[in-house]
Amino acid sequence: MGAKPVARLGFEAWEDFVAFLSQQDAGRGLFMRSRQPLPAGTEIDVDLGFPNGSRLSLAARVIDADCDPRTGDLGLRIQIAHMSAEQAAFLQAAIQRASAAGLRSGGSVRDSRGYQLRFSEVIRLIDASKFSKAEKLLLGMLEDAPEDRGAQIWLLVCRARRHRARFATEDAAAAYREILALDPDHGEACTELDAIADEARQSQEIFQRVFGSTKEP
Repeated sequence: MGAKPVARLGFEAWEDFVAFLSQQDAGRGLFMRSRQPLPAGTEIDVDLGFPNGSRLSLAARVIDADCDPRTGDLGLRIQIAHMSAEQAAFLQAAIQRASAAGLRSGGSVRDSRGYQLRFSEVIRLIDASKFSKAEKLLLGMLEDAPEDRGAQIWLLVCRARRHRARFATEDAAAAYREILALDPDHGEACTELDAIADEARQSQEIFQRVFGSTKEP
């Protein structure tokens, strides 16, 4: 078996690292430009070079070919396959440093690249089921901008997914209904509320089949 392909990404400024992470899309991974098309599922190594000279190599997997909607550049969507505790700590420190640099650059909280980076980190944490950390970040963002509808919705998504993970179905449904009050076309909320309703019907059918009707004669 040959060596895995290596994708090398160098960031001359912390803002470049922020821009890379801001491409994060829940469920779609990270976009990187590539002249070499690779089939979905291909395992690769991603070598990241930071402005302070440090480097980090991570194992990743190709999700699919894609193009940058902003530039039209062809490339790949990749997903980090796994990382050690040491790699995670290194990456978290880099994210915090980049976030601080972005916030120092000026501009409004919502328009700053530091803000975009925090949103990317929120999505990553929620996808990793690290709901408490994601909620803490979102609450901090809402302290800076209480009217931020995007952060309000993601906070509810975070809570709804946590309830689902704990099988607290009614609480999850309540959170999803709050999301629909803010965004009536929210895809996840619509899908999950339908799923919760189906689960309730199935549970009722199983109960009646096993125990019979609970109605008094």
